[in-house]
Amino acid sequence: DLVQPLEDFQTSGVAVGGMSMSGSVIYLRGALPEPDGTYNAEQRRFRQVRSFDVTSNHYTSWDPGVLVGVDFLTTSGSDIILCGSIPCIGGVSRSGLAAIDLSTGAATSWDPGVSLHVGDDYLLWKIQCMKVIGSTLYVGGRFSSVSGTGRNNAAAFDLTTGLLTPFDPNTDDLVNAIEVDGAAAYIGGAFTAVNGFNTKWRLAKVNATTGTYDPLWNHTLDNQVWAMAIAQGRLFVGGTFTHVNSIARAHLAAFDL
Repeated sequence: DLVQPLEDFQTSGVAVGGMSMSGSVIYLRGALPEPDGTYNAEQRRFRQVRSFDVTSNHYTSWDPGVLVGVDFLTTSGSDIILCGSIPCIGGVSRSGLAAIDLSTGAATSWDPGVSLHVGDDYLLWKIQCMKVIGSTLYVGGRFSSVSGTGRNNAAAFDLTTGLLTPFDPNTDDLVNAIEVDGAAAYIGGAFTAVNGFNTKWRLAKVNATTGTYDPLWNHTLDNQVWAMAIAQGRLFVGGTFTHVNSIARAHLAAFDL
């Protein structure tokens, strides 16, 4: 049944575009009121990230001071990880990817330093997707290096150490979605080459540790992949494609794993 209105969300213009739960607190991404309750989209007087207590049905005082650039967020242990085209967190410089302490709201010391491809506009996505599997964070998007190491459009981090892992699919274009199933990772996006092989059209299976692609799993889609999910032994893929392997499959397809 529908519950009573959440009073803090009755302000005109407020929008929620993403959320992640930790205990009784929901961490929200969107166009949200400032801590003093004011909201003015035209003057950019709003917050992109805030937290909401489901017990009291009100915002908490937690405020990392994030104003722009967040496209996705997920909680991981004692932190919340943000990605997008983030320029800073509470005045602390960051580039596309950042972590915030759930207790203090301050940016952690983790600074992966995501770099764009030469000639790309800053407003283009840097990190477009992320997936946490155990102690590994997988990220995809459009970028050329991470932590000073070459990584074209996909990378992974050890969340225990914060360091880059060997995972390196090395695609030639945007990675919009990543899913992991055991030793295999599936990447989808706008790319037409993986690891230098021009045989993977917008969807590929790679090794979850190294990013080396699997040539035995070969499918061709006629347009971009934007979302993926694994359920009941199948990989579900969504996007702007209309055909898979020249067979009509409008915007949604499933593959046995």
